[in-house]
Amino acid sequence: MVSSDEVFMFYEKSNLMDLVERMKSESERQDPNSLLNYHVQLVLLLAMCTEGKNASTEIKCHSLIGLDDIVLIVTHPDCVPEVKNAYITFLNHCYIDTEVEMKEIYNSQHIYTLIEKTFNPDIEHLITKPYERRSLEKYILETVCDLITQFFNSPFFEQSAAPQNRNGTLLALHGHLVRLLTVSWLTTIQRERIDRCIHILSSIADRRGLSQHLRSQHQAVEMSRQRRSSRTASHSVEHTYAGISSTYGNKSKHEHLQDKEHKRVIDNFVEYLGQVGIRLNPLIQAEVSVLVDVIRAPYALFNETNECRIKFQNGAFVHKLIIHTMLILIAKYDPQLSSNVLGLLIMYAGLERVPNEEGQSLRAKLLRRYFSDDRQYLKSLHQPLKEEDAMERLRSTQNELNKQGASDLVVELFMSESPVNILEESVNLAIALLEGGNTEVQLSIFRHLHNSEFTSEKFFQVFYDKMYIAQKTLKSMPSLPPDSSGEYDDHDDFVLYSPYKSSPSSPITVNSPTSVRKSMSIQNFEREPTPMPGANEMTLTNGIANASEFSVDEPLGDPKMLIAHSTIAQDESANKPHTSGIYDIFDFSSSFLQKDNRRYKLPFEVRIMQPILRFLQLLCENHNAEFQNYLRIQDNKTNFNLVCETLKFLDAICGSQTGLLGLLGSYINEDNVELINQALNTLTEYCQGPCHDNQDAIVNHESNGIDIIIAIVLNDISPLNQKNYDLVLELKDNASKLLLAVMESRDDSTNAERILRNIVPVSQLLDVACEIYSRGKQEEIHLKGRDIENGGGTNTTDEMHDEDADNNDNVGQTVGHNMYILAYQLARHNRELEILMRHRTLNDEALSYYHKHTAEIEIIRHDRSIEPIVFPVPQLCEFLTVEKKQKVFLTCEQDEQGSKVKDFFEKFPEIFEEMKWQRKLRHQPTLYWFSSHMSLWSDISFNFAVLINILVAVFYPFNKGLKDLDLRASATIWGALLVTFIAILMKPSVGSMRMFFVAGILRSIYSVGLGPTLWLMGAINVLNKGVFLVSFMGNNGTFSRSRYENLTNFELVYHVGYLILCVLGLCAHEFFYSLLLLDVVYREDTLWNVIQCVVRNAKSVILTAVFAVIIIYLFAICGYLFIQDDFLMEVAPKTQNNSNLLAALTTTPSTPISNTTLSATVVSSMLVNITNTLSSTIPSALHDYCTKDNCVNDTQSTLTNASSEETEAVERSCDTLFMCIVTTLNKGLRNGGGIGDVLRQPSSQEPLYFFRVIYDMMFFFIVIIITLNLIFGVIIDNFADLRTEKQRNDEILRNTCFICGLDRKSFDNKHVTFEDHIRKVHNMWNYVYFMVLIKVKDPTEYTGPESYVHEMIEQRNLDWFPRMRTMSLDMQDDKKEETENRILKNQMEDANKAIKTLSVELAELQKLVLDTRSQKHRMNFLQNPTMSNSLTT
Repeated sequence: MVSSDEVFMFYEKSNLMDLVERMKSESERQDPNSLLNYHVQLVLLLAMCTEGKNASTEIKCHSLIGLDDIVLIVTHPDCVPEVKNAYITFLNHCYIDTEVEMKEIYNSQHIYTLIEKTFNPDIEHLITKPYERRSLEKYILETVCDLITQFFNSPFFEQSAAPQNRNGTLLALHGHLVRLLTVSWLTTIQRERIDRCIHILSSIADRRGLSQHLRSQHQAVEMSRQRRSSRTASHSVEHTYAGISSTYGNKSKHEHLQDKEHKRVIDNFVEYLGQVGIRLNPLIQAEVSVLVDVIRAPYALFNETNECRIKFQNGAFVHKLIIHTMLILIAKYDPQLSSNVLGLLIMYAGLERVPNEEGQSLRAKLLRRYFSDDRQYLKSLHQPLKEEDAMERLRSTQNELNKQGASDLVVELFMSESPVNILEESVNLAIALLEGGNTEVQLSIFRHLHNSEFTSEKFFQVFYDKMYIAQKTLKSMPSLPPDSSGEYDDHDDFVLYSPYKSSPSSPITVNSPTSVRKSMSIQNFEREPTPMPGANEMTLTNGIANASEFSVDEPLGDPKMLIAHSTIAQDESANKPHTSGIYDIFDFSSSFLQKDNRRYKLPFEVRIMQPILRFLQLLCENHNAEFQNYLRIQDNKTNFNLVCETLKFLDAICGSQTGLLGLLGSYINEDNVELINQALNTLTEYCQGPCHDNQDAIVNHESNGIDIIIAIVLNDISPLNQKNYDLVLELKDNASKLLLAVMESRDDSTNAERILRNIVPVSQLLDVACEIYSRGKQEEIHLKGRDIENGGGTNTTDEMHDEDADNNDNVGQTVGHNMYILAYQLARHNRELEILMRHRTLNDEALSYYHKHTAEIEIIRHDRSIEPIVFPVPQLCEFLTVEKKQKVFLTCEQDEQGSKVKDFFEKFPEIFEEMKWQRKLRHQPTLYWFSSHMSLWSDISFNFAVLINILVAVFYPFNKGLKDLDLRASATIWGALLVTFIAILMKPSVGSMRMFFVAGILRSIYSVGLGPTLWLMGAINVLNKGVFLVSFMGNNGTFSRSRYENLTNFELVYHVGYLILCVLGLCAHEFFYSLLLLDVVYREDTLWNVIQCVVRNAKSVILTAVFAVIIIYLFAICGYLFIQDDFLMEVAPKTQNNSNLLAALTTTPSTPISNTTLSATVVSSMLVNITNTLSSTIPSALHDYCTKDNCVNDTQSTLTNASSEETEAVERSCDTLFMCIVTTLNKGLRNGGGIGDVLRQPSSQEPLYFFRVIYDMMFFFIVIIITLNLIFGVIIDNFADLRTEKQRNDEILRNTCFICGLDRKSFDNKHVTFEDHIRKVHNMWNYVYFMVLIKVKDPTEYTGPESYVHEMIEQRNLDWFPRMRTMSLDMQDDKKEETENRILKNQMEDANKAIKTLSVELAELQKLVLDTRSQKHRMNFLQNPTMSNSLTT
């Protein structure tokens, strides 16, 4: 701006006349060193300074050259085209294409004055005097057209109050431009510019209702068009004609007859192509898939005995194919063949697409034909692959291609000066090799680049140049008005052209900033036409048709040569990466009929950035730190920072403005939104991991990149917001993820503060999140209503919920949730935002939803630093039941270090599987209803079991009959029924329902009988238990488990056994119902704990019991040896003829017996009968129980004693050692005094009397007191241990953090309470939700912390769980330590100051002492005259 003052030299009146005189002078115009040319160059220099978006320079230039001065000079009759060109260029860059809104020029008359007095006359002069076009051509066809496009295409023009009285000026300008378009010497690029201006003016006239005023201009165009030959005329003129005729229809039929015929022919041809494409595409895909299979396994073409089979194994064919492709590309022998080979390699590296039934049939035939010699490989091709197997196959294929040199081929292709189609195919091949984040391919490419500085520099230079060219192209493109995306209707011209022929309509090449100039455009690569064998060569030249005509520069036999191209811009299909390099014509033919493909498209230089950015993203996939840093700095002589270039590209495609003026919608549209999303995703991948250097580079870059990213999150992005809201949501989602990525894992607040600087006020971030939530809610309600109306919502919904689909919330809620998490992270660094979020969460539905579904945890990194993580709770976690939570919380065991995390981690697979099963269960309403009431069915079964057993216990056997109830008892039962029924209706409770059933059972017993009632209750119990079993199986996912898992499931086996007992009680015998009462042990934890007392230390109890048996065994041996005859037991033997004995005992006379006396006759007859019966039965019964000495001799006396002593008998129980052991165990343990209580009592005179005393006493002390009490003591100790352990566990659960193990005391006198700690930061279920998020999330979408935790989980390493640490306490400890350090530092500084002060005082004191001493010496010298005289002498 130093030379800007010299521009003022001609703006004064006197100097203006000097400028006019110089413009009149021919010598001044011809002399390059003249003052006139110097002035022109100065104005152009100022214009170049204001090019782009530069607010400060624009404001400075406004003060230098005003609008009035520009209009005054340009509209002067003697102004020459060179001066006009300079000033109009300055006007365009300084006042129209600006960063700061300039309302002055849009609300004033300056532009209209220029149109009337300069533009229209100059255009007319150019039309009428073409021999003078050299001086006017650049001025009119470039500068003026650019100004018209920028001015009338600007959003400010639509927003301003445009003067309506200037409509005539617009119509006149439109007429001049239409006439200018009819001249024959225009080039294609010039026609496109004029055509663009005409379309813009036509749309403005249409909006203002001026269509009737353009009819005369259309007539002029029609007359001009008829004068040209239909085969040699340019397609651009007809494009204008088509646009005008479509806008202002109702023309005469004879004027359009020829054009309609041409259009009909072309439409039929396109329709034919579409039908052929639909018919042949599946067959072609089938053939190509077979070809890919052949390339994948060429050895399978031969049988095992063929020598060629060995030759083609281990990827030899693919390796030679790659080498051959590299050689022919370097030699530039056949680029089209190389492109086809690259297309096949892309399909080889990717997953095959399955064609339709017709294609599958052809594929099966071809496979059987080619692979008949290898049945095993043929069988593997026919087997469908699961998703896991498909991904594994993809990974192995990528590794195989990488091993055979595909990654090296890609690098070499990038560095070579290949044609654009080869470059695009190379990028697609690299993407296919890296898809899914293949680390081996990443490492191979990194090594290839890192080992050679030249290779690395050349490689990165290629992408740097592409980015630079794309930025220059974007900056040279005009922004689209809000409604321009729909301007191009069915009459837009399309041209079929060969991309390998030079064409004037090819994109303009922008020179790269590097010293190496490359041929970037399509026309630099030429190819000779290659007709299809057997096909006639047919050529359609340019201009064969006009309105919708095609020109074909290649034979129709090669469909690759036919690519759609619009005169306005290129076809959208080129924006998509090709999966094959052969069949684009069919994609074109099917999309040609769609209007959406006729909109304004991006140039190739910009489109190619999408696969390039995807490739760069995949290089950094899985948070590859080496490539993240390598893309920023290469340590070469020349470094290319692709990270910053990507940010600059995003800045350029979004208009290079801060977004504060709400103009993003003018630059973001449906054509480039996918490219913007890719740029955001690539930048996100640069930062995640985290890579702090890349984060700083993005946040602190001088461009407006970070401002644009924030603006994308906050702005509405209209009109795209109204046209395709889903695209806006995707854009906001990616932008919010990028902002989270630049703050990922940072301890400082620098980046957060930089982001907060652009969010003013901070509440607008929450407002945007709430707005997205509400709109998503409305759309969800609308979709549900439409599904209900259509009646087909249920099936589609069930299909959507598969195991891998985690989050089925509407997209709006998901995007809004990401914004809430962004606000949550920013609130850590902004107190105002934190308070606002806390306040609005209580009152706002959207924020309440986000708060409920947001979780926070802390993890430990490799460097032992603690990091907080905020994440959205997956929808799958909503299906975790409360019962499962309670069970896991209470049953997790502590490890050796006192942590429950290990057992908790081991239970996670079970928790995750139950979540997935519960999600499936929700989509089976009947089964879910039964499963949700499982506890009710269990209670009913137990109550019925108790009631049935009560009836059995009271009334069994059931053949006795029941007494009839009296009226009072019956009335009481009916009254109880009525009262309990009313109580149930008024206030249902368990007690009232039980009383009702009891009353009903009693009424049923006395109404229909006990048997039917009992059978009915048993049937109901069987049915209820069956329902419970189904509910249990559904709630626990039994149907999805294996048979072995079900058989080993104790709970399932228990409930099946319970059901079997119910069936046996109903069908076999009522006593089976008694076993159902044991369910009380299963239901009550207290009883189970009592049993656990015995079972828990069963080994100790069993060993003690074994010890007791051994002791008893020893006592039994002693008894057998010494006191065998003392083992006499009194028994009541069971006779062999019980019926006779019973009959004899119960025989009574036929006459009644008096209660007081019995006759002697009757008594004697009874005794005789008893004696006879005993004499016949007892001897045989006692024959085996007599002693050794009296078995024969004393039989009669024994019988007499037996009859006199109430038939009691004595038997020997120690004749064998086994009987002695059994008797000692049976009688000794069951008697309180031991075995001595049941043995024969000896006389003190017997020789073994004292032995008996010692024997009995030792048995009593050793067995009864010691051994049994040992067993009881073990059981009691177990019970005490269980109680102590339960109390300790309860204490731990109440007062210890489940995750970190810190107790409640650690949080005393801290700003964070223990309850807040376990509820928010270290909530155990938040860790479960985070592991679920890692399970269900795509691994390529992981953030840095998520990748780290995923790796730790795969290694089963629990070091990422915080142990005895939390960030809140660490921060306080750090603050305390920092405070102590600061106090110590202050004390040291005070001590240093004191030392310095003392040093200064000491120095002053020393100086004072020296001065005093010298003064004393001087005084002594003066007071001693002798010394002074001696000195003088």
